[in-house]
Amino acid sequence: MTADDRATSYHLSGKLAARYKEFVCRGAAWAISHPTLMFPSRRRHLTAPLPVPLAADR
Repeated sequence: MTADDRATSYHLSGKLAARYKEFVCRGAAWAISHPTLMFPSRRRHLTAPLPVPLAADR
């Protein structure tokens, strides 16, 4: 933003844009080849439910 509240245009070009694109593409390719590494692990492991007592056992 400038002093008179107008947005200024800015774009990446040249070697900086190429490096940024390489970084993004390399990260995307890595994420596709390692699909489960970025997901958080379970903090509580699933367990079998407790057995429900029958009416005759009460």
